[in-house]
Amino acid sequence: MIVLVAAPATSVALGIATKRLRRSNCLWGLLVMLLFTLMSMFKINFKAIHTELVVEHKNLLTKKFKGLEKFIGSESDINCDVEFEKVANHPTGRVYRVEANLYLSGRLYRSEATEENFAKAISRVKSGLEKKLRRASGKQTSLVRSGKRKIKNLLRFGSGSDV
Repeated sequence: MIVLVAAPATSVALGIATKRLRRSNCLWGLLVMLLFTLMSMFKINFKAIHTELVVEHKNLLTKKFKGLEKFIGSESDINCDVEFEKVANHPTGRVYRVEANLYLSGRLYRSEATEENFAKAISRVKSGLEKKLRRASGKQTSLVRSGKRKIKNLLRFGSGSDV
């Protein structure tokens, strides 16, 4: 199993820190930048079944998964397992499968796609994960809003009357 480490949503802040580091050129800034990068990394574990793991597929997947950074935020407990598989011996049709399991804050987000080539399957997996992460973040905000609404009603009318 090959492990590739990619940085999530903090890449913009890391770019700003790098520009400041070039100006000041001090060891302390380098140490802070390194610590900041290590805290914000998540691992992508690749696994190949009945096929060889190609560098282009890994690069494409990490490039596509950078779009998920806005949903991940500043989480530090992130792990992603990705499987590449060729499910049939015939050369045409939907024979290439990609499966991704994203562990984020103790929750599992899973997406799977079988397509004519790995690039299409990676795109479908990314869009599936994006859809699930967007739905989960929407549920979280609606829970927070409904909690705020209940507290406001409790403070306004007292003794928990639901109006």
